Amino acid sequence: LPAAALLMTAEEAPLALKGYDPVAYFTQGKAVPGNQEFAVVHAGRTYRFSSPDHRASFQKSPERYLPQYAGYCAWAVANNYLYPADPTAFTVYD
Repeated sequence: LPAAALLMTAEEAPLALKGYDPVAYFTQGKAVPGNQEFAVVHAGRTYRFSSPDHRASFQKSPERYLPQYAGYCAWAVANNYLYPADPTAFTVYD
């Protein structure tokens, strides 16, 4: 990543998962909208969380919660193009 991407604020970095909380998929088994108040920038993208505890879990181990295929639709990636994924249609696998 360019150094500038590492210095972006949550307001400047592109929003990941359309604002849904990546930790909630694992802890609640459903898509939960995140709150701008609990946002963090990771690898040049803004992730929002529904609670400070979810934010802390992500910051402790982001690789555990990052979406596959950089958040793009798996079917589209398999067919050699990029399309934004629907964050409400998901599977937590393994």
